[in-house]
Amino acid sequence: MSMFKKIAAFMRNEAGSSSEIANTTTTAAASVQQVRALLQQCKNLSQSLKTTRPGRFLSRPEPIAPTRDAADRLARLYLSHFEPVFRVLHVPSFWSEWEHYWADPAAAMDVTTLKVQLVIAIGSGLSGNEELPSSSRDVHRTACRWVFAAQDWVAAPFEKDRLSLDCIQIQCLLMLARQVLSIGSDLCWVAMGTLLRCAIQLGLHRDPKHFPSMGILEAEIRRRLWATILELNIQTSLDSGTPPGISCGDFDTDPPSNINDEDLLDVSTTVSTLKQQLDRVTTQTSLQRFLLRNLKDRLRMLHCMNGIDNPLKDEEILSLSARIGKACRDCVPYCQPIQRGSEVAEDERNEADIAMFRQATAQLLLRRFLLVLHRPLAGRINENALYYHSRKVSFDTAAALLKPVNSTNTSATTFSHLMVRGGGMFRSCLNHVSLALASELLIEIGDLEEGGGESGGSPAYRRLLVDAVKEARDLWTERLRRGDTNVRLHMKLSIVLGLVEKEEDGEERGDDRGRVDGGNDGGTSTQQRMTMSAKESLETCIGLIRRNF
Repeated sequence: MSMFKKIAAFMRNEAGSSSEIANTTTTAAASVQQVRALLQQCKNLSQSLKTTRPGRFLSRPEPIAPTRDAADRLARLYLSHFEPVFRVLHVPSFWSEWEHYWADPAAAMDVTTLKVQLVIAIGSGLSGNEELPSSSRDVHRTACRWVFAAQDWVAAPFEKDRLSLDCIQIQCLLMLARQVLSIGSDLCWVAMGTLLRCAIQLGLHRDPKHFPSMGILEAEIRRRLWATILELNIQTSLDSGTPPGISCGDFDTDPPSNINDEDLLDVSTTVSTLKQQLDRVTTQTSLQRFLLRNLKDRLRMLHCMNGIDNPLKDEEILSLSARIGKACRDCVPYCQPIQRGSEVAEDERNEADIAMFRQATAQLLLRRFLLVLHRPLAGRINENALYYHSRKVSFDTAAALLKPVNSTNTSATTFSHLMVRGGGMFRSCLNHVSLALASELLIEIGDLEEGGGESGGSPAYRRLLVDAVKEARDLWTERLRRGDTNVRLHMKLSIVLGLVEKEEDGEERGDDRGRVDGGNDGGTSTQQRMTMSAKESLETCIGLIRRNF
């Protein structure tokens, strides 16, 4: 029996019925019962932990908790790192609202208060402890309350005066905040439907050229918001495994102009000057324009992967993969920070961090489509030699996505914070990366068995895979330390690593007792190794979850 089947059988028994356990040996049944008891203990602790987190009863808007200086730093962190990827705010206009808010918070309009609070909340999710005014847990709880307040405001019965660009901006910020802070992020696709329809109701799917009286500033804000909504929509669709609900024929909005925010306030700026700005000039909208150019291919992939009876042909898979792969290589110039008066002047010393964050985020938004497309095909190489390409793309993509998270370079710090804290697209990406690396390791060990101790990969390649899977497990350990409750993936990675160690032990002894398929004794030993790895993993997870109370 292959390792894939052995692990699948173990996981079925671990989560299966009593009748399934009865069909196993007494020793194996007792082992499975122990693992199941530990898993149930993890579930109970996770449910108890969730009850201690801020809920809807805390959703009434509260005064700003951080000091003005800390709030400024968190807002700048959001604007310098996230805003160029997902254009939501016109930065000079937002700073004006920001100043009006701080002049008299009690008199501020609801839309202004919500924007300010959501921007700070997102910034807190990107920050290290040095930006926080008090303990990180206190700031996180306050940010969660603001997110619930914004969610309640959005969910309230709509009046016509609530359907505005301000409302769309708040909904976009809310979508980002839920994923950055991992608050109900698994269900963002549901909320995305409301956001998409509100945008269509406001006519954002039609280009502003159809509204001759509209000013340039409003027109560009509408184009930017529509591009952001399209990007958020395909990302949440990929996470949920559902159709995107829109196609390229459903809108005619042009891409945002390649222009900086401050230039939109220049009275000399006209439609003709907007068109004259060349793409080779990097601006605050360059990265968004680049992502939008690569939207069509990703939409096509979603319609086929998540649709019904519309599979991609092998030739189309290769073609789409090549184009998205090229986009990943071409995105670097669009990720460089632009130093403008409206952007963060003090971030000049943090240019490396800003560039790294934007590049890593853009790579995530593009590459994870390759991972979801190729990972299911990677294990089917025996059916079709073309799937060897999928195996290679799956591993290369997973390794590329893991690299900035585990980088020892301090310039990767902000992105690492996001990946070990965030939910939604960030958590989903790490999930697929972990499974892709584990699958490649199992395939490599399987090839080694079938080849009588020889495989297509070198011992160095196997060690590289083992180290990568260990790094992925370490990231899930850190996520559990920060409040995540996904213990199953940590357990699966531990089982895979345990089987590999068993295989290596057999090689060192020079016999088959350590081999995964080394006869009946080997099978029993494999069951024991999986049980031991699962128990050790779950015991570690229980300790990490308890520390969060």
